[in-house]
Amino acid sequence: MRSPLAHNLVVVDGARQPEHAGRLLESSARRLVAESAWEGQVMRRRVTVSDDGWSDLCTVTLAAPLRIEWVFHGDGAFLPSARALPAPGPDGEAGHAWLREVRRIEVPHDRVLRGSWEVDGAPELTLAVPETFEAFTALAEGNPNGRPLGVLLLRGHDDHARFHATFRLRGPSQAAG
Repeated sequence: MRSPLAHNLVVVDGARQPEHAGRLLESSARRLVAESAWEGQVMRRRVTVSDDGWSDLCTVTLAAPLRIEWVFHGDGAFLPSARALPAPGPDGEAGHAWLREVRRIEVPHDRVLRGSWEVDGAPELTLAVPETFEAFTALAEGNPNGRPLGVLLLRGHDDHARFHATFRLRGPSQAAG
């Protein structure tokens, strides 16, 4: 979890995590729980595999309020069920020059974002968006198969956050697009 925005993870204040030791708290065939702590920042992540997908719960506790970003990449563009509008600015409101076609997603009143990536067999995502956090979708380079890399990004400023994502696998005939 050290390289900001390059992996499916949480990034604090746009910075790389310093060298430190994380801890594996729990490990079984269907569940992993790990914790990473440095300079008053603590991240805990639990990934649980089910028969039809997986869930990913990440909690962030910081010593002081900072920018927190939850990032997830998928194969092809992310298609939210909520309305997504072009984000103004040279690199959109997401603030990362490597992103293109940045769109701000209107977070539903229940704060639960739903959607999928446009490629056959992509999972359906259900994601709880923390209060005051914004949601963006964009495209990026770097997908090894040559297709667009669909990025989903949540951003807020706080001293804590809880991100709970559930991914449900679908058959090819159920895929969006």
